[in-house]
Parts: sequence; C-alpha cells; structure tokens
Amino acid sequence: YISEIGDNNEPTFMNIFSQKNYEDIKNFLSFIPSKNFNPVIQDLIFKLLKSKKLIDKNFISIEEDQKIFELYINQLFETGRINEIELFYSQYPNLKENEFILKKMIEGNLLRNRHNEACKILDNKSDKVPELFGKILIICDIINNRFDEAKLGLQLLKEQNNPGDLFFIELAFSLMSEENELDSKGLKKTLDNLKELNPIIISSLQFADISPNFEQIEKFSISGLLSILSNPSVERELKIYCSEILVKIGRIDAETLSNAYQLSRFKPSEVERANKIYKTLAPNRARPLLFQAISRDKKPETRFNKIISLIKVSQSDNLIKEISKLIDITDDLKIHVKSNEEAIILSKLFQSRGLYFDALDILSKNYKKPESDYRKIAIELSEAMQKSDTSFYRVEND
Repeated sequence: YISEIGDNNEPTFMNIFSQKNYEDIKNFLSFIPSKNFNPVIQDLIFKLLKSKKLIDKNFISIEEDQKIFELYINQLFETGRINEIELFYSQYPNLKENEFILKKMIEGNLLRNRHNEACKILDNKSDKVPELFGKILIICDIINNRFDEAKLGLQLLKEQNNPGDLFFIELAFSLMSEENELDSKGLKKTLDNLKELNPIIISSLQFADISPNFEQIEKFSISGLLSILSNPSVERELKIYCSEILVKIGRIDAETLSNAYQLSRFKPSEVERANKIYKTLAPNRARPLLFQAISRDKKPETRFNKIISLIKVSQSDNLIKEISKLIDITDDLKIHVKSNEEAIILSKLFQSRGLYFDALDILSKNYKKPESDYRKIAIELSEAMQKSDTSFYRVEND
C-alpha cells in the first residue's frame, strides 16, 4: 500500500493504525493541528507524517489506501514540508502518475517561485485533467506566452461561474492585456473580497505586484507563510509578521528574521529616538526599530537600554529565545543593570542562550523577593532539563 511508505527511522508510530479502519484513520489524520504554531507540536506532527506506518489490509481497501495517502500528502503540504513530498515522489516509481501528489508538487514549486519547474511537471504529463490542473495549465500557458491556449482555458473556467474564480480570471486576463498594464486598483478590490487564498492565487499575485492583506495571511497554512518570504510583491510588515511566526516554530533561522527586520524603513531620527517611541508602535513594528537601533548604537549604556526594551517588547509574543540570537552578548552588559526588573529581563536573555551561570549571577546582584525567586527556579529548571539532570535537586530544594 502506498500509504505505508515513509521513514523507517521513526518507529514510534509504526503500529499506530493497527486494527483501525478507514474512518478511524481519516478522522485522526484530518484533525491533526497543522496550523498550531507550537514548535513541539509541529515537530511531533512532522515525525508522525514522515514515518512509516503499517496498514491493516483486513480493514483497508485499495481505494481507501489511496485516500489515506492523499491525507498524508495534504498535511505535509499544509505544514510546508514540500521536500518530503518530493522525496516520496522520487523514491517510489508508482507515484509518477499519481495526480494528487503531482498537483501538490506543482503548487509547492509555485509557492517557492519555481514557476518553470512547476510547469515542466505538467509538460511531462500526457493526459492533463482540466478539473484538477485547469488553473495551473492557464498560469503555465501565460508564463510561456501561450496566450491563445490560456484564453480558451479562461473562457471554460468563466462558464463554470464559480464565484471564487473571479479574481483569478480577472488577474489572468490582465496579465495578457496588450497594453501590459494591470488594473491593480480593480484587482486589489476584488482580492480584498476573498477571505482565503489558494496556492495558485498566492503565487499569481506577484505577477500583478499585489500583496495579500493581514486578514488573509492570518488564515494561511505554514506553506503559505513560507511562500510570503520569497514573494517580492508582499508588503514588508507582512513579511516580518510571517517571519516571527516561522522562527518560533523553527522553520527559519534567526539570520532570516534579522534580514526581515532590516526590511522595515525608518527615518534616521526615528532610529535615534527608538527607545522613546517604540511604545507607540505595534510590537511587530517596534521590534525591527529597536533591532536596527541596537545594531547602529556604539554607546554601551544606550545600547543596553535598547536591548532591555527589545526583550520587554518580545515577551508577550514568546519571542525572547529567537530575539536573543540577534543580540551580541558583550562583557559590559551586566555593568549597566540598575534595577531588579532589568536584572530579570537580562537573566531571560542569558537563559535563552544557555548561559545559566550568567543568568544566575546577574540575578544575585539585584535580588528581590519573590520576583527573583521565581526567576531563579525557572533558570535552574531550564538548566536541569537542558542537561538531562533527572535529580532536579536544586529545583526541588528551592
């Protein structure tokens, strides 16, 4: 069964579907929390989806096996694991004609701005089902300047009279206009009426140099969020918003977040006054401002104040661990601590970098009960878990 393919190095889930019928398996796979942005949950989902799982053939038919496999692929796609889909495809010859996995590979390439690669997959397929590949065929025809074929496909799509296709039809016709001028204003108005965007529309937006809005991005799957980072037409603030989500779940590194923060445009006077005006900004705007200000500040004391502000404005969004990787840890950081609040904030910075001695040291010099007591326990617990210390003696004692 194709639903049994997977990584043998993840034996934990091998027998999870023992004596389970199709409905049991479908219900389980359909409700996997693929949009949960907790990194632990995402890691667990990934291990589950890529692992080999034995299917009980007394309970599952051949047709049901195909549907189970499609559920795996769809969840891998939703979580942005396009490479794993391509790996399955390359390792199993009988998937060469599997239309569902072909569609997901094409969509994955479109979301990664690999338009030519996406179209080549279709070019190599002899029978292209219009119901499944219709919009993809149209986009590929436009990319390859086959306008007559694209217009025919659009006329057929228009006759189906599906309300959700209106934006795609308008966009495609605009891209082929002889004047080569897009009615961006009209397209944007139509786009704003769409509550959710599929991968074809997401990838098509950059041709029109149009950005989706916050409301639409909030509903994106992880694969959609990843596509935003490589799309040149997306607004800077949206890229920062997506970057902060993706860095928290470990899908991008701190360097990518740093690059995203550099995208924000501020006046030199705003950067100079960052520590005074950041509270007037939304957190995802305040963080890039403070980050840029810290990068340019050569005075240890004012740089320290901005670091404290950046950590403070990162706490509510659980970004301290990721933000701490953007800050250079210098020997003079401890010197400028003047209050217990600053000591607690700085201890969080040290703790997130695994510098437990420094975290406890800065706390001991500005100790205040009970705030510092809680912080001390948190540091010790973090250190014990990091070092797999099963005794937890200090934590229990405190």
